[in-house]
Amino acid sequence: MIAAWPRLSILCCVLAFHLLAGPGSARAQQEVTPGYDAAAFVGALYSHAQAPKAGQFASAAAALVGAIDAWCREPGETAPAVAGATDDAGDADLQPAAPLGAAQAAWMAAADAWARLAAVSLGATLERDSAATLDARPTRPPQIKAAIAARGRSRKPPDEKALDRVGATAKGLPALEWLLWDRSAPQSAAACRYATGLSQEVEREAGRLAAAHGADAAVEWKDKESEALARATQAVTQWLAGLERLRSHQLGEPLAVAAGKAGAALDATLDTWPRPASGSHRGAWQAGWESLRQLAIGPALPIESGAQPAVATDVISLEALLRGIGRDIDADAWAKSVMAADQVVEALTSAASAPARSPAHEATALPPAAVMERAVQALGAVKGLLVATVAPALEVGLGVAKEDDAPADATSVAAGPACCGPVKAK
Repeated sequence: MIAAWPRLSILCCVLAFHLLAGPGSARAQQEVTPGYDAAAFVGALYSHAQAPKAGQFASAAAALVGAIDAWCREPGETAPAVAGATDDAGDADLQPAAPLGAAQAAWMAAADAWARLAAVSLGATLERDSAATLDARPTRPPQIKAAIAARGRSRKPPDEKALDRVGATAKGLPALEWLLWDRSAPQSAAACRYATGLSQEVEREAGRLAAAHGADAAVEWKDKESEALARATQAVTQWLAGLERLRSHQLGEPLAVAAGKAGAALDATLDTWPRPASGSHRGAWQAGWESLRQLAIGPALPIESGAQPAVATDVISLEALLRGIGRDIDADAWAKSVMAADQVVEALTSAASAPARSPAHEATALPPAAVMERAVQALGAVKGLLVATVAPALEVGLGVAKEDDAPADATSVAAGPACCGPVKAK
C-alpha cells in the first residue's frame, strides 16, 4: 500500500520518470547503458538500503531493551538516590551506576540506526508513521513524569495498550534519552519500569519495520510496474524531505534560535536541537547524512539477472540514474554539489564518534556556528540543484509531504508538473 500523499500525486500528475521507461521502449533503447527502470531502482533500494537498515535498527533496539533492563536490575550496582526515599510503589529510589553508561551507549546505537533508516522514509516507515511512535520531538518532561506517576503501584512495565494512552512526546527514543541523561529525570524503580516499557515499544516497532522492509526487498518489482513507479517517485520526494529535515529542522532553525539567545556560547541543551539531553547532535547529523549521500551519488552498477528478480549489486544512486539517461553533465554537477556538502558535513560531524558527556551541558556538544552555517548553505545548494535540474531531468514532480515536525519550506518545492499541491502525510 502506498502512502497517501505520493499516491495522490501520482493520480493527479504524470510522473513519467524519464529513466523509468520500460526496457522495450524506443527511448530506453537509445539511452546510455546501463539504464534502469523503476523495478531495478526500487528493488536495489530496498535490498541494499532500507531492509538492511531496518534490520540493523531492530538489532539495536533489542540490545537497548537488554541494556535498559540491566540498568534497572543489576544487583549490587544500585544505591538510594535519597536516603530513605521511596517512590509511589513503595520502592526505594534507585539509580544504577555502572550499567548507566552501557544503557546510554545502547540508546545512541539505536538512535543512530533509526536516523539512518528514517533519513529517507519509505514504505512501511512512512505508512506506519513510525516517526510519531519513535521520535516525536521535543519531548515533554512533565508528560513523562505524569505517565510514570499514572502507573501508580504497578510493578510491571507499561505494555503496548497502556502506552497507546500516553502522548507521543512522553515516549519513544526522545523520552528514553531524557530519562537516561537528564539530572532532573526521576531516579526511581517506577521510572525504570517506564523506561523498560518504552524500550520494549521501540523494539516492537523496529521489528515490524524490519519485517515490512524485508518483505519489500523480496518483492519481484518487475511484476508490479505501477507500484514500482510510485515507490520510485516516493524515494525522490522523501530524499528531498530528509534533506530538508537535516538542513532546516535539525540545523538551520535550531541554530537561529540558539544564536538569538543571550550569551557568547550556543546552548546545546535547547530542545530545538536534535538530541538535547545527550548532546549527541553530531551523531544524529552524521547518521542522517550517510543515508542521504548513499542514495545521492555513486557509480552506475551492473544488474545481476537470473532466476531471482533482477537486482543491482548496490543502491542505484540518483547520479547513476542521470548517467543512465545520458545526462552526464547534470550528473557531474550533481556529484560535485553533493561532494562539496559531504566535505562540510564531515567537518560538522568530526566529533560524532566521541561519546556524549553526561550531562551534555557543554559547548563542545556543538561545532562552531560558522561550521553549521556553511553546512546549511551547502545542503541548500544540493536542494536547489535537485529541484532545478535533477528532478526535471527524471521528470519527477516534487509534491513533498509535510511531516508534523518538518520545516515549513519542505512543502514549498515544486518541479515538473505543477498540478499537485503538497499533501500532508497522515
